[in-house]
Amino acid sequence: MRIPRRFFMTILLITLMLMPIQVLATPYFSLDTFDDWDTALNDGRISPVESPYDAAAEHYGIEGEDYVFTTPELYVWEGDGSPETESPGLVMYWGDPAADPDLPQLASWEYTYPEDPNLTGTKLKLTVMPPLGIWSVSLTLNDAAGGWVSWDWNVNTPGNPLGPGPINPGTPYTITIDPTILGPQAGSTSFALNPAAGFNPTTAISIQADELAAGAGAWQQFPAVPVVGGQQPWNYWSSVSVVPEPISSTLFLVGAGTLGFRRYWKKRRKI
Repeated sequence: MRIPRRFFMTILLITLMLMPIQVLATPYFSLDTFDDWDTALNDGRISPVESPYDAAAEHYGIEGEDYVFTTPELYVWEGDGSPETESPGLVMYWGDPAADPDLPQLASWEYTYPEDPNLTGTKLKLTVMPPLGIWSVSLTLNDAAGGWVSWDWNVNTPGNPLGPGPINPGTPYTITIDPTILGPQAGSTSFALNPAAGFNPTTAISIQADELAAGAGAWQQFPAVPVVGGQQPWNYWSSVSVVPEPISSTLFLVGAGTLGFRRYWKKRRKI
């Protein structure tokens, strides 16, 4: 059976129409420039987390007495043009020098949405740069009913007791998450879901990020905190965005393109 050439032409033209859609998708929100980060920090959308939370314990398999949770300091930095911290971003640094030096230390920051978005049909994208000494990086999404979903990525710091992971210290790592997939993704080392409440992506209210680091006895591993100075746990986040997937636009173009080509070929057959 010979397939008409117009069939191939129709498929080709529809494909060309759809290709730019992914590029043109506008983020629901993004933290990318110095002003983006600075505004979010100053108006309270970004804030340090002040108390331990369930997702961290689920990830690391440790109880509250097995690590030290500290409230971090946050500041926005314009970057220094180096491969590690080239772009503007958020520096989180923390640590309790008086704590047991053998215990790992954990800190977290949170971004609260100005409006509660429905994350269905979106992708969450983040870029993080952990320096030497960080053991693990974790990302948690929280909903309005107290549900949460969380992913964790180990860092290839020498002697990391959690084991190897996909992130190399001193190298920016970009994570892309589909908030509706409640399972491991984006190369995550581990995954956790609220055992009592699960997670509802239609009522998400915040993004939370944490880092677990070697205790005070091993702080000599860390390079000095940018600008602030001193050797202690820190981390650098250079971009965060929620980007809509072009589902509705794609379906519209497929339908419109198919209808248009059908009418076109009908006219040609009458000529």
